[in-house]
Amino acid sequence: MAETTDGGQTWTDLTPPQWNSSVISNAIDCVTATTCWVAGFTVDQMMNPWVTETTDGGKTWATFSNLPTFPPYDPNGTYTLSGISCTSALECVAVGGLNLSDGHAQVISTTDGGATWSLSADPNLTDIQDLFSVSCVPGTGGLPTCSAAGSALRAAGPVTVRSADGGATWTGMETYDTTGWMNSVSCADAQHCWAAGGGTSVALVGTSDGWATWSTFTAKTTNEDGSVSCASVRFCVSTADNAVRHTSTDGGLGR
Repeated sequence: MAETTDGGQTWTDLTPPQWNSSVISNAIDCVTATTCWVAGFTVDQMMNPWVTETTDGGKTWATFSNLPTFPPYDPNGTYTLSGISCTSALECVAVGGLNLSDGHAQVISTTDGGATWSLSADPNLTDIQDLFSVSCVPGTGGLPTCSAAGSALRAAGPVTVRSADGGATWTGMETYDTTGWMNSVSCADAQHCWAAGGGTSVALVGTSDGWATWSTFTAKTTNEDGSVSCASVRFCVSTADNAVRHTSTDGGLGR
């Protein structure tokens, strides 16, 4: 864990000493300059989800011991977390699963700052092996609108799904190829999202009409592991297709 306060010119190591080799952190989301959430998993004996939060800029961290769980269906554990997205200090959605041949995607969410957590029971997730990234924005019904990216069951291609109720239910599964996965997703608002592929010829997919239609950009190779981040509706940066690219026109969708 490292922090910069000068735009990346210098960094300060803030890794807590209690974060030992039995914990792997995969994702971070900061809702303010001092409040951040980190998601990952433990690997001491079995893989299990792990979430921690700081409210003082990384000086102290509180790890949640009340994450949803269930009897393991795989000897390697229950599920790991690969992505987390928070719309406030109270509302967060984290996604993951088991990236194994028998893995199933899992989504957990909180609306009270982690005091309680809910595990999505949506059967639409049973067709997804793992979710690697999630991006949430404030929704119209009081709960976040979220988009998630991952791989279909038994690694059968990249997929994206969407939730309009803070991660409880998921719809609109889009599949773009028969190999690889969607590695990253970023939404500027509920209408505009981009997702980046990994291990697939699909470099980027984007929508500017709330998932009604998608535009696909093809990679030159499948040997990629892309990411994307959108600072606004028009401006996004991507590392898809083994290159760093940026757009100031929503990738052409905003023209």
